[in-house]
Amino acid sequence: MTIANAFDAFTFQAFSLALLQLDPSRLETLQPTLQSISDLASRQPQSAVNQIRQLLDQDSELKSIYDSEYDRLAQSYQTQERAKGFFDSPTSEATLTWDALAFPILQSTDPIKTAKNLLKRTKSKQTANTQPYLNSLQRTIATVEQTEIKILKAIEHHPTSIEDLVYVVGLPINQVSSIIQNLWKRGYIDRATSSFISMLFPQRKKAQQLDPQIPLALTSTGYFFLHPIITASPSEALNR
Repeated sequence: MTIANAFDAFTFQAFSLALLQLDPSRLETLQPTLQSISDLASRQPQSAVNQIRQLLDQDSELKSIYDSEYDRLAQSYQTQERAKGFFDSPTSEATLTWDALAFPILQSTDPIKTAKNLLKRTKSKQTANTQPYLNSLQRTIATVEQTEIKILKAIEHHPTSIEDLVYVVGLPINQVSSIIQNLWKRGYIDRATSSFISMLFPQRKKAQQLDPQIPLALTSTGYFFLHPIITASPSEALNR
């Protein structure tokens, strides 16, 4: 697919990066709109762009994240002198294109997981044309992962609420809530008042609005994520 307008291409890319930073419960609410955008993206990209812009006009939090990502992307492409006429010519099927990366994220109910899988599969296929977007994906995922570790370490030492974690990680409460929701869904954390059995054998959960004042604690899954057990191979064990 060819996007004639580079600014529209930036819109898709920046929007996909913004979705990676949204609260999972918000993503669930937006799923009908995101599905509509995804359906239009390959057939009528301009209509999809218009829907994205309408959504941004209605959601100040999403627009704030989007604006930051858009500015970073534009600067990156300009630095590489690729913005002007960048999307004018079609690419061969063998060439990795930005839409092959962005559109699966738009279609996903778990954008973070999708982005990680895409980065693994496309590691050896990077091109100058997609490098700024790939760099932005890697930066966003790395930032989320680093903050996840910092949050889990804080909770490990003492049950901590979302409001307190804001001061621990130095991020706005909406971003902390988004990361907490991802950890919650994966079963890494639970309410500190949950039963011992729930903490020992946690289950993956559906996204839900968590009270920012309720203390959260680490589950066994969260603990082993922080402290993975490394087992040696038989030959390594014999050599010890």
